[in-house]
Amino acid sequence: MARGAFQPGFRLSPADALVLAIAAAATVVSWSMQPRLAPSIAFVTANFFLFCNVFRVARRLELLWAGLFVALSATTLLDAVPAWLPFVASSVATFAIVLFAMRRPGYHGLGWQRVNPGLRTRWEQHADADDGRPGPQ
Repeated sequence: MARGAFQPGFRLSPADALVLAIAAAATVVSWSMQPRLAPSIAFVTANFFLFCNVFRVARRLELLWAGLFVALSATTLLDAVPAWLPFVASSVATFAIVLFAMRRPGYHGLGWQRVNPGLRTRWEQHADADDGRPGPQ
């Protein structure tokens, strides 16, 4: 499969905008029915928007974050930890994951020109790969 055009940086497709709109509507609707659920919808959607569209984090790291959030949320549902803990711990994890992703040689998210100025050269050197990403993630 041929590799697509070199398009690092922030991205927003019509499908992304639709998902954001649906999540915003779900947050508003759930607020009236289940106020404790509404912040989770907004928080998870915002994190995945950051990971997928702003900082373009590797899928493994997204799944790591999701697993952490689900595990912490489950402990909250079991009344083992306070409700705020998943949000605080997941926010710290978000920060750490973004920093880690920005230090990787294939970083291609927001600010890539400053953080990874050799990306275009690296991408061109790996142009024969068929995974559509700018180098190893």
